[in-house]
Amino acid sequence: MVVWMLAMALAADPSAQRPVTTPPSTRAAIDATARELEKIRIRSYLRDNFAREVVVPDYGADQAWLNTERPLSLHDDLRGRVVLIDFWTYCCINCLHVMPDLHYLEERFADDPFVVVGAHAAKFDTEKETAAIREAVLRYDVRHPVVNDAGFLLWQQLGVRSWPTFVLLGPDSRMLAAISGEGHRQTLELMIEVALELYAEEGLDPKPLPLRLERDTVRPGALAYPGKLLIHDDRLFVADTNHNRIVVTDLDGALLQVVGSGAAGLSDGSATEATFRQPQGMAVLDGGLFVADTENHAVRRVDLKTWQVTTVAGNGSQARGDYRGGKSGREQALSSPWDLAAHDHTLHVAMAGTHQLWTVDPSTGTAAVWAGTGREQNLDGPGDEAAFAQPSGLSSDGERLFLADSESSSIRAVNLTDRSVAHVVGGSIEPSDLFSYGDADGEGYDARLQHPLGVLALDGKVYVADTYNHRIKVVDPRSDTIETLAGTGLAGAQDGRFEQATFSEPSGLAHSNGRLFVSDTNNHRVRVLDLKARTVSTLDLSDVPVPMDDLAREQADPELPVLAGALRTELPPAPLMAGQATLSVQVSLPPGRKLTAGAPSAVQVLSTDAVVGATVDLDRKARATVPIQVLGTGETEVRALVYHCVEDKDCRADSLVARLPVVAGARSELVVDLTLP
Repeated sequence: MVVWMLAMALAADPSAQRPVTTPPSTRAAIDATARELEKIRIRSYLRDNFAREVVVPDYGADQAWLNTERPLSLHDDLRGRVVLIDFWTYCCINCLHVMPDLHYLEERFADDPFVVVGAHAAKFDTEKETAAIREAVLRYDVRHPVVNDAGFLLWQQLGVRSWPTFVLLGPDSRMLAAISGEGHRQTLELMIEVALELYAEEGLDPKPLPLRLERDTVRPGALAYPGKLLIHDDRLFVADTNHNRIVVTDLDGALLQVVGSGAAGLSDGSATEATFRQPQGMAVLDGGLFVADTENHAVRRVDLKTWQVTTVAGNGSQARGDYRGGKSGREQALSSPWDLAAHDHTLHVAMAGTHQLWTVDPSTGTAAVWAGTGREQNLDGPGDEAAFAQPSGLSSDGERLFLADSESSSIRAVNLTDRSVAHVVGGSIEPSDLFSYGDADGEGYDARLQHPLGVLALDGKVYVADTYNHRIKVVDPRSDTIETLAGTGLAGAQDGRFEQATFSEPSGLAHSNGRLFVSDTNNHRVRVLDLKARTVSTLDLSDVPVPMDDLAREQADPELPVLAGALRTELPPAPLMAGQATLSVQVSLPPGRKLTAGAPSAVQVLSTDAVVGATVDLDRKARATVPIQVLGTGETEVRALVYHCVEDKDCRADSLVARLPVVAGARSELVVDLTLP
């Protein structure tokens, strides 16, 4: 395979000593000329590869796919389209950095025979699970087909060596180009544009793609992939990451404040006007709540009295090639700040995108590197020589800054006085080895973690959200040992004793009065660990509203039709508590009748002021479990559209319509029986 990157060499006149101001019209002409020259070079390169006739072997029909109705085949389903394959793994910050580029390219070529295909080739064991990849597809709003290349079959066929890598295929599965790394939006755009022109003469006739987006199969809830947590003055601050907001509750979950409109953006203003983009870590300093606004590449401040939001540093654009900083406010670009810690009137920033630790002066907005060279390594030593691997969690005990070094699967510590970096547990003694992970309690390098994202220094210990192991662990820094506190190691959402409880990719931690609060990210919940009773419970966040954008999207689903002669009935009041709930619906058919195979029999709970409803297909036994979001009391309607036959004869369709009063109660599950006479 040829791995190729095209770079324009711009000539400069060394004798020109004075800055020259170029008129906009001239600048536009120069840019247009440079673009055409680059297209000429790309066209020549693609024609050379086109002539080599290197056809990629067929792939995909036997693999697990997401965002599609069925597995796809490169040679069949994708034939007739220019295909850009994105090799990624969802732990990788560089892979996340190119997501906006992929969204741009999909919109740019929406009307052309072009498709992006994500080939997920996992680094960590947990990432090999299709269910885990599905959560990542939802979390990062991936809307193109994604194949689980867990066995690295396609990766090896195409000679890929790193994440992310892009491979461009022609409509005949001929390999045209490959390019690795981030920051190649313009080059990729021109490559696709030229490829479409190259094949246009042959006449492209692609098949319709059988898409079914994962995002269309989920229901909204109070939280969406919550990230970091913070407790201050008996208030719990939750980074409601995928709702692009900060939720503030008391320690029992009662709503106090929502900061952010819920829309993705970078605008300052009041709590209802301001916008964020996938916020993560938080810290309180000098009367302000500081927020790592991760995908805005910014640090924001929320005034804890007025709830006004301002931008302290960063401008919405990712910094590229800047590993030093030193500028202030919006002049200083940042790169995926993931967590914050406050110490001595200074904000420490886990700058995941550059694999460094930075500081921000909250009064001036000046941001600069504090430790780390920018190389992605697990290297200890003096702060200006040490290296990190995607630091994602910070917590200070007043003397040391502990960090979750996620890509090296280790916990490390930085001395706050001299900035020296030391290993604590996990990872490898070899700095370049970022694949020493697993799930094992123990001491130093013998211990194993898997992509930890959260740490919390507390009373001489360090609690760890061992994210991909679905566990909460605790470190004793005096002996550099770690042991499991809670979680079985399997993904789940079970409360109960520490040894029985399950989590799904927990990522944030906070503490108050003997209770450890955990953001259970993929379960969209906050869990509470009682450290004395050794039990896990789920925090009641029933007061937290679902963002209006989510409600509007769900309520836009088409209603099931009501056929003439529909049977209407009254159901007894449903005593449901606010929040997520389920209705288990059983449709009883007349004797001898069965559902018509292949017909779209379904049950629907209509969205009203009382609930946000859903539509679910009936299974072969005429049953359906319908997820709903209970907003309050009132009435809703349950509809069923039923196609049924007697031994493939006398087939007909009927509608059932039931009025369902919703009243306040303690139940989150309800069984509903509908009978067709």
